Amino acid sequence: MRSLSSPTLTAVAHSITEPRWFLEIGFSTVVRLSTNGDMSWNSLTWADGAFTVSGLSWDNSISQSVTVNFEDADNAIAAFVLNEEIADRSLKLWVFDAKATGTADPLLVFDGVCSAVSGSGNGSLKLQAVKLNSKAVELPRGTYSTSLPAELFAPAGMVIQWGNTKITLNPRSELA
Repeated sequence: MRSLSSPTLTAVAHSITEPRWFLEIGFSTVVRLSTNGDMSWNSLTWADGAFTVSGLSWDNSISQSVTVNFEDADNAIAAFVLNEEIADRSLKLWVFDAKATGTADPLLVFDGVCSAVSGSGNGSLKLQAVKLNSKAVELPRGTYSTSLPAELFAPAGMVIQWGNTKITLNPRSELA
């Protein structure tokens, strides 16, 4: 269980709260944006970013996703997307109140990888992400063929104990 800081407790006690977001995308140059304007948090600089968050589920489901919608008038995010692969870039999202910006105040609500991007070409961009270990497999960058390297397979004749059952692996040629 997490205890809330005094500024956060005060902020959420008000009848009108001011929720804000920190967004971090793991491009080759990490992009850090804030909906609270340019600011420093956790010893890092966060640039003012025009984005909204939708589709974030706050339950304990293993399959979580989020959509980040950008008003990308200067095409800065679009340039990153076009110049670098988006499919496995890390994406982290924190929520906080505008009056509670101490190091311990923002709450990490999403930590996953980018899965898809779409845009209308008029300065708006939609980025989808999924939580790690749900629908994404983290792999090092590279090109993978449909035939897997032999070193990924256990050797023929290996015995695997599964409860009261013993499974003996056949040579790969018997599987074809």
